[in-house]
Amino acid sequence: MSFGQMNSNSEISAEKLKQFFERFPERIVERGESFIQANEDSPVFLVLEGRVLQYHISDKGDKLSLSSYRAGDLLPLSEVIISQVPAFYAEAIEKSVVRMAPRPEFHQFLEEDKQTLLAVLKQISRDEQDLKVRLSSAMEGGAEGRVLQELIIIQSQLEDGDEKICITEVVLASQTGLARETVNRALKRLSARGVIRRPRRGCIELV
Repeated sequence: MSFGQMNSNSEISAEKLKQFFERFPERIVERGESFIQANEDSPVFLVLEGRVLQYHISDKGDKLSLSSYRAGDLLPLSEVIISQVPAFYAEAIEKSVVRMAPRPEFHQFLEEDKQTLLAVLKQISRDEQDLKVRLSSAMEGGAEGRVLQELIIIQSQLEDGDEKICITEVVLASQTGLARETVNRALKRLSARGVIRRPRRGCIELV
C-alpha cells in the first residue's frame, strides 16, 4: 500500500511527508524515461502522479522488473536510508510527476519525525515482500505464474474495496519482464481456467 492508503496515523505522516517535499522541485517524467541510474548517487523521490518501475539490467542485457511504485511511494528508499548508491534503475511506465529531495535533508526530517520514519519503514517492508514474491515466482518459472503473482501484488496496493485491476498488457509485460504477446497468452489461459475475469478491455478481476 502507498502512504495514502494506511491508517489515520499514517495519513498524518503522509501529509507531513507531502509538506516536506513541497519545498523541493517538481519533475515531470515521460513514459519510458529513466530518472534513477544504477551506480549514480540519487536524491529521494516522492511519486505524486503516475506509475514507476524499478528494474535491473542483467549481464545478458535483460530488463528484470523488481518493484512498481505509484502516487505516495518513495524511492530509492533502502539505498537512501543506508547512504548507498542505488544498484538499480527506475523509469516511468506512464507519464508521472515526482518531487526530489536531497538525502541530508530527508535524513534530518526522519530523525525529527519518528511517526513518518515508521511509515517509511513500512514501505521498505512492503518492497521487500513484493521482491520475495517476484523472486519465488521467477524461480518457479512459467509465464502464467509470473503474471498471476504480479496481479496479486498490484491488487494488494489498491484502495480497499477496489477489486478491478486496470492495467494494459504493455505495462504488465514491463512489470513482469515478459513479452506482451506472452502476457496476452498467459491472461487468456488464466481466464480460461477461471482464475481471472476480464469484464472489459484493460481491466482484470481476480476470482
